[in-house]
Amino acid sequence: MSEAPEDDPLLGELREHVFGLGLISLRYNVFETSLRFILANYVEPLAVDLLFEKASNEQRALAIRTLAKHKEHDPHVLDHVDHLLKFFSICAENRNVLMHSQDSWTFEAEKGSIGLEKRLKQGGKNIYQLDLITLKRINNDIITGIRYLMGVDKLTRIIRRSIEDANIARKTCSTEYA
Repeated sequence: MSEAPEDDPLLGELREHVFGLGLISLRYNVFETSLRFILANYVEPLAVDLLFEKASNEQRALAIRTLAKHKEHDPHVLDHVDHLLKFFSICAENRNVLMHSQDSWTFEAEKGSIGLEKRLKQGGKNIYQLDLITLKRINNDIITGIRYLMGVDKLTRIIRRSIEDANIARKTCSTEYA
């Protein structure tokens, strides 16, 4: 493999931006895969694989939302699941814009920023100028989403366990002798 030109800005002054884009992609993949934990709260492990593997993010979110509405007893948990899915959708859109963009040849970004362009399905293109602060914010949003997902997962498991414990206690507390 031949060496890249020394004056390639993506390997020079914009190296950290390129690193940031890669980091966003890696962190997003963790967030996306972690949705399996939320889905697993509502279906058997085999069904998680079937529902998750070939589905789009929209289909995954719809499956989680539908199953949670059907199986979840606590409205606060439903609110958290819904908020998580909306937050994930925003992160997914940000990631998709970045990962499906290319280095812009027609737009010269300000110093310290990378210029990206993304073609639109209906024609034309969007131009993005991203500095390191913006890329770090997008990365941090994804990390926040992963942490929130872990909290929602824990919440659903604690509440489900509490309901199961209460049902077991209710069954063992006979009212025949009252």
